This record gives sequence, C-alpha cells and structure tokens, in this order.
Amino acid sequence: MHISKIRVASATSTRLFFLIAFFGLGGFAFGQRGEQSTDADVTKLLALERSWNQAQLTADSHAMDFLMSDRFVDTEWDGRVFSKAKFLADVTDISSKPTSNVNSDMKVEVYGDAAVVTGAYHATGTYKGKRYDYSGRFTDTWVRKGAGWQCVASQWNRNPEKR
Repeated sequence: MHISKIRVASATSTRLFFLIAFFGLGGFAFGQRGEQSTDADVTKLLALERSWNQAQLTADSHAMDFLMSDRFVDTEWDGRVFSKAKFLADVTDISSKPTSNVNSDMKVEVYGDAAVVTGAYHATGTYKGKRYDYSGRFTDTWVRKGAGWQCVASQWNRNPEKR
C-alpha cells in the first residue's frame, strides 16, 4: 500500500522506531540468539506487520527503511515491481493521504531463518483528492537478520471492485 505523509509528533515516530527496533532486532540487546521457539517468531513477525502499517500511515520512511532489506522488492497489485528506493519514495508521496491500513486473517509460516506472512488488508484514504477504499490479500517474505527480521519481498493484490 502506498501511503502519504501524515505529520505526526516526533514522539510517535520515536516510539514506533523503538518498537520496531525491539521486535525487529530485539535480540541484540540480550546477546546472540539461541534457538527461538516458533511461537516467539510468530509474535515478532505479527508485531512487525503492525509496525509496517503504522509506519505507512505516518509516512515514516526511517521506520520502513529499518523493516526492509536493502534488496527488498515489492510486486504491486497491477504487476509493477518496485525496488526499496521506489517503495520508500511512495510511502512519503504527499499526493496520498491514508486514513486507515488494517490487516486481518494473518498467518505466519516460519522456515528456519525465513518466514512467510499472508493475510488480508483494508486501506482507506485519498489519493490526489480522490477517495479510495481498497481491500485484498498480501504475502510478505521475511528473513532473519541476527536476532530480528527484515522483509525481503512483498506482494499484494486488490479484490475486484464492487459495481
């Protein structure tokens, strides 16, 4: 989802950054990770997905940058493929003014140092003054980095529009 700048207090961005740091790379503060349970990984990944949505809503490109691998790739609903740089530019596009971005029906499958998160989303807002109300499905692929996780690929689609 591409979300525009929404001005927020710096305290909110700071809290979001530390939340992402705790869940994304949290193990660094506690030493090297041993074998973590899948339940702990699932909890972390679901929290990172929620942080992702919040960062998009607040146009927090620093938080988004932290969540994504440098080689991140995004496949858009219409087949376009975005690099990390293009995705981050879209997050801060002032033409888009999101009002909500909510995930549901999320499922996490952990495969050692990789994980796949699938779910449904519903996003509302305006783009260039025109209202949007989209829903669909997404798939995010995460890899373990140290004791945390970074997203390496994201793909989303839109449900057919109701007429």
